[in-house]
Amino acid sequence: MAAPVGVTEDVCPFCAYVTGRSLPGLVEPGLLAFRSDRAHAFPSLHQRAGNRGHHLVVPSAHTADVYRLAEGDYHGLMAAVSTVARAVRAAFGATGITIMQHNEWDGGQDVFHLHVHVVPRHAGDGFYHGDGRWPHGLEVISLEERRVQAAAVAEHLGAASPPHPVEVYGPSS
Repeated sequence: MAAPVGVTEDVCPFCAYVTGRSLPGLVEPGLLAFRSDRAHAFPSLHQRAGNRGHHLVVPSAHTADVYRLAEGDYHGLMAAVSTVARAVRAAFGATGITIMQHNEWDGGQDVFHLHVHVVPRHAGDGFYHGDGRWPHGLEVISLEERRVQAAAVAEHLGAASPPHPVEVYGPSS
């Protein structure tokens, strides 16, 4: 098992995004796609080929996991997730979004600063099926590609919600 990352604020890569610190080759201020007083968002370092544009939304205050998030911060975090989800969907031409959040090592958490995954989905992307299904098939995304992704999401902040299912599929019989 690898050593956990981000256990304390001073060594947390996600806190580096929030405070504007650079970690050469890993974190730089230009990777922020969204920021508010309660949350920040940036492209994930690890993404699947069929789901490029995968972003992480984190609370601004260092919080190890969902159990420790201050009650007053849930609304700000979820509002940011909703805003980023619409922007990711628009920026990457997604036809759906998957939102995931993991807690503790055995729950799949590997950076111990609460983070919510916002993953663009496309028909037939194999996200949950096949040999490359989540979490297999993850690739390290270059700094340059993550800069482009962050800029695309930032450009699409304020995107409208997609049509309601009844508008697409009609009323159920």
